[in-house]
Amino acid sequence: MRNLRLVNACTSASLDCVAHCIAVNNLQREIYVLASSKIMILNQDHNNVINCIDIDPIEDPNRLPINAEFLIESESVCIAMQDGDVLLYHCNSQQVECVGTVESGIKCMAWSPDQELVLLATAESTIVIMTKDFDVITEISTQTEDFGENKPINVGWGKKETQFHGSAGKPKMGDNVEKPTAPAAEWDNGLPLLSWRGDGQYFACNIINQVTGARQLKFWSREGILQSTSERTDGLEGPLSWRPSGNLIATTQRKPQCYDVLFFERNGLRRSEFTLPFNDDGVRIIELMWNLDSKLLALRLQSVNDDNQLEESSMRSCVQLWFCNNSHWYCKQELSFTNSERIACMQWDTEAPYRLHIATVGGKYLQYNWCWDVDYSRGHTADNLSSVAVIDGDRLLVTPFSAMVVPPPMSAYYIKMKTSINQVCFGPSEIYNDIVIVQADMSIAIYTYRDDVDTFLNDESVKLTGAGGAGFRTSLKPPKCRGIYKLFNQDGTPIINLYQLQHFLWISPNEFLAVMWDDHSVRNYLLYLYLTEDKQQCITVRDMLELPNTVLSLCINHDTHSVIIQYIDGSVWQFNNDNGMNLTPWLLSNGIALQLPQPCPYITTAVMKDSEVIVANNERFRLYLNDKEIANNCTSFCVHDSFLIFSTHSHTCRFVNLSSDWETIKTYSINEAAPFDENLRRVERGSKIVIAVSGSTKLILQMPRGNLEAIHPRALLLHSVRRLLDKLKFGEAFLLMRKHRINSNLLYDHNPKAFMDNIHIFVKQIDDVNHLNLFLSDLREEDVTATMYTAEKSNSSLSGPSTGSKIDKICDAVRESLMSINCDKYVLSIITSYVKKTKAELEKALQLIKSLADKSSVSNGNVNYQESLKYLLVLVDVNELYNVALGTYDFDIVLMVAERSQKDPKEYLPFLNSLQKMEANYSKYSIDKYLKKYDKAIVHLSRCGDEYFDELLALIEKQNLYRQALLLYPVDSVEFKSICKNYGLYLKNIDNHLEAGLMFAKGNEYELARLSFMKCHNWQQAFCMAAKLQFNRKETMDMANKIAGELCEIRNYLGAATVLVEYTNDIKEAIIALIGGCQWNEALRLMHRHDRTDMIESHLLTALVDSYQAQSAYLKNNIDQFRRYNDRLVKVRVEKQQKMQEIADGGDDGDLYSETTSITGRSTKSSVYSRTTGRTSKSRRKVERKKYSLREGSPYEDIALMEVLSQMIKTLSVTKDDIRSLMETLIIFNHDSEATKLQNTLNEYINLVKASLKTIWPPGGVYQHQFGPDYNTRDIADATLQKNNQALAPTSDADLDYPTQPDVAKVFLYDTKWKLELCK
Repeated sequence: MRNLRLVNACTSASLDCVAHCIAVNNLQREIYVLASSKIMILNQDHNNVINCIDIDPIEDPNRLPINAEFLIESESVCIAMQDGDVLLYHCNSQQVECVGTVESGIKCMAWSPDQELVLLATAESTIVIMTKDFDVITEISTQTEDFGENKPINVGWGKKETQFHGSAGKPKMGDNVEKPTAPAAEWDNGLPLLSWRGDGQYFACNIINQVTGARQLKFWSREGILQSTSERTDGLEGPLSWRPSGNLIATTQRKPQCYDVLFFERNGLRRSEFTLPFNDDGVRIIELMWNLDSKLLALRLQSVNDDNQLEESSMRSCVQLWFCNNSHWYCKQELSFTNSERIACMQWDTEAPYRLHIATVGGKYLQYNWCWDVDYSRGHTADNLSSVAVIDGDRLLVTPFSAMVVPPPMSAYYIKMKTSINQVCFGPSEIYNDIVIVQADMSIAIYTYRDDVDTFLNDESVKLTGAGGAGFRTSLKPPKCRGIYKLFNQDGTPIINLYQLQHFLWISPNEFLAVMWDDHSVRNYLLYLYLTEDKQQCITVRDMLELPNTVLSLCINHDTHSVIIQYIDGSVWQFNNDNGMNLTPWLLSNGIALQLPQPCPYITTAVMKDSEVIVANNERFRLYLNDKEIANNCTSFCVHDSFLIFSTHSHTCRFVNLSSDWETIKTYSINEAAPFDENLRRVERGSKIVIAVSGSTKLILQMPRGNLEAIHPRALLLHSVRRLLDKLKFGEAFLLMRKHRINSNLLYDHNPKAFMDNIHIFVKQIDDVNHLNLFLSDLREEDVTATMYTAEKSNSSLSGPSTGSKIDKICDAVRESLMSINCDKYVLSIITSYVKKTKAELEKALQLIKSLADKSSVSNGNVNYQESLKYLLVLVDVNELYNVALGTYDFDIVLMVAERSQKDPKEYLPFLNSLQKMEANYSKYSIDKYLKKYDKAIVHLSRCGDEYFDELLALIEKQNLYRQALLLYPVDSVEFKSICKNYGLYLKNIDNHLEAGLMFAKGNEYELARLSFMKCHNWQQAFCMAAKLQFNRKETMDMANKIAGELCEIRNYLGAATVLVEYTNDIKEAIIALIGGCQWNEALRLMHRHDRTDMIESHLLTALVDSYQAQSAYLKNNIDQFRRYNDRLVKVRVEKQQKMQEIADGGDDGDLYSETTSITGRSTKSSVYSRTTGRTSKSRRKVERKKYSLREGSPYEDIALMEVLSQMIKTLSVTKDDIRSLMETLIIFNHDSEATKLQNTLNEYINLVKASLKTIWPPGGVYQHQFGPDYNTRDIADATLQKNNQALAPTSDADLDYPTQPDVAKVFLYDTKWKLELCK
């Protein structure tokens, strides 16, 4: 789908000689044009003659150069002369040297591609193979009857004479006689032609067989061994060229009614051919030549007279460039020359694949440069048909991709012109689809779709093919010819040489721009052309502007009307015609003129975030936005309505949103991982973009072979859906999503508030019941704009924080809207809304179906209750629905469902009959019990009377429904007390003694309550229950002594002392309990309150000194232990980080992989699950304790150390209060020095913990993420997604339970109120 665009065509001044061959020197940028007696040297950049070297002082008609080759290694030009001399022109010394002579003369010379060997075809029908130093290797004869080494072996299989034909099919006498090959034409010059394969391993020679007189091809190896001979072919001619890629050898064949270009394989078999689109009577192919990348085949043609001799007086000379794609050969360009300037020789460039050098007999040198480009209609409106035009000789193949996709070489229609087509472009704004065609005869044809302009009435140039040409209904309105116009200069003279015009551009309905090379001034000019609508039918040059440099590309943006010109140095200029033609530099936002880093033949503009930017792509696959490179592997690009789309060498298409700021767009690397990225689409290998259809989601790609593929990328689809939703076009959006399998939750999640506010519009636009059912069935709680389609920000935040279930909210809103419009029409959708809710409301759905059954008739087009029930049974399991029907206690509904289920009537009818015979509440109870709805069952059973209370109590006890049962009876009822007692016994059995005591108390079971309160050490309530039981003093004291002992066991010394004082009046034992619990202040209070100060000396002081010594030793031991654990933790982490880095750097991982878990403390989730499967909770706790071991070198030693340090910090927060109380008491009894030492030791401990917090819990996390062999796919994907969202920071590993910093540490470590001023 690509055409050759002429980048530039330039000529030199007259050479004053007739050229015979051309050699190209790309090292020194020189061109050598060889005449009969001299070498003209031209500069490639300026195309001017810089030197002239004489070969012979006197011209000799028998001493002409026949071939020339520039030799890179020796920097010389090898020239083969017709008389047999081989000359070397040394470029540096500018000397000509004769290095050898072939006495019989040289007919052809060919150097191998590596320039290690040279072939000389002599007049004696031999080929001399020589080295690059001109040492003869061998000499071989071309006139041999041997086929070659690769002669095929015929074993007779499939021969005609071995097959059965019957009597009628027997071969006649003479049928098997082989017909002789026709000899070469009389005008054939008989010269041999040589051609090498691209890799230099084989060469071919086109010769005349002296026995048969016919031409044939022979193939030799590099060593001069004959490989094969071509099959006999009548009409074979002399031109020969071996394709550099090596698969085809091109030559020509003249037939009675046509002229063919043939392709042979190396084994001599004929592979394929194509027929030239003209009669062979007046044209002869002089030369065939493949370009450097094997894509273009250049044919040099020349006219002949009636005797098939070259015409001298009115000779037509031209070059045609042919290109093959999808097994079809296209003529992409035709260069025509007059008699005085007919072609003398031509040569493809040896570095630039699309540069052609031509020398004419008039002494002029010409250079042409092409590039591939797609010619398509540009415009971002719905009227643009997105047409693509393909040049094929005198036919223009056009396909409007907005209407159809027609694979090449076919097309929707084609335009047949009288002469070959060289350029094509589409119309400007409002006439995007109009076409202008630049022909080879200097005429310009315009085709239009408009009806408001005059067109040719009997125009038959447009032929429908794929759009209705085979007799089918026409699905396309073809264009009509508006006119065919001639080109005229400002002075009224016609423009003679059309190929001086390049970059033809249509800028307004009657205005054009083009670039012209002027031979006289040797300059490029920008021409402003105007179409004159009169009888003359002409396009004239209104104005012209001299250009300082060669133009590389010229483009226009029809939306902004910007015309951009790029020179070959990469500078970008903008064309203005307000006050005469002028060019101004393209300025960036900072005011600096844009200079592209490299010249880019493919350039356009795009509007990105209200600023117009240059989008450029060069031949080295660099893609630029202004001067910023965003990709280094771009193979093609196009600008869509809202996206810049480009394909890459990694076989992907990337979509860049035009709403982005071009300066903030990142550079897309080749191997960038992009999971969950809807702006990236994988495509077939080698695909290139043809066009992105305007106003559509269709993207057309062309494969390397030539076939087309139309895709709908997610980026374009979702962007289109979002725009439709913004316009409240829910119907169109739903159909688009349904067609391309986009999750329909996006209808709501894109903008929840707009969806809920316009729910009636949504229902009316969708309308179809099946579509509504599909939407409701696909609902899910997740927000797809945050999980699936995240490229563009949604408007979910506009609706505020989400409350309640999304599914329930939508189902209720849709159902309400449907019922307000037409309940009967949308009954199936209403049923779906009931079923889809998070807690399906099947009862309401069944009630709705029953209401339909109660109706006497149903209007046309609406469903009846049978169809509704059948639909519901599709959504819900029949057994579940049967149970729901039973739960309605409506036997009509139950029978309606049961009749349409697979249940046996013998099973459900007796059951239903027995239920109907029961009392109403007991029937409901039986149904609830059958359905295992026990909470409802006890309600109905409680209403059946006292005789069923025992059954109720048994059900409550079996199903543990005590809490629900307490709500069924008054508090003062016997039933309530009985339920409370049973509930208390249940709680007692499960060791919940506190709540058991409460239930016993509610049920007036005070003794049971007292025992339960004592079990849970709630001594206050236990004494309350004893009071209600009216205990005497002895019973009370015994109970108090028992409770006090139990409280001391659980270290509740204050509670024990209170019980002893208040209920036994044993002051001594109370004080002893307080001293044992270090409750110094309370113990002193009781001593003074009850006059027992004697216990200070006997009990308190001794215990005080012992407590001081124990606390001091405890703190010192903890300080040493904390410091040791902290230092070990730092060392363990350093070792782990080093090992993790070694894995990430890709070192010797053999030993490291086996210790993956020990290095990082990670394991895949699947392996974790497999190890824990089947373990009891006790065994799992045991495994966890063993897993986090403090043993040095254990896999999780760091976690165990963190856990120990965390526990020590928590314990310190409690110890601090005890030590403060001890210090106060020490000071009271004049132990000030001991109190000071204790405070200093505790302060040292606290400061150590404060200094170690950042070491134990680093602010950035414990370990950074390292993607090694221990990470599974999900880990890497999650981390990559976070990275794409710029939220990935070094964090601790979430798969392991790393202890967190205790919350109390943030408070008590920085609280200094515990310190005593007296101890500072």
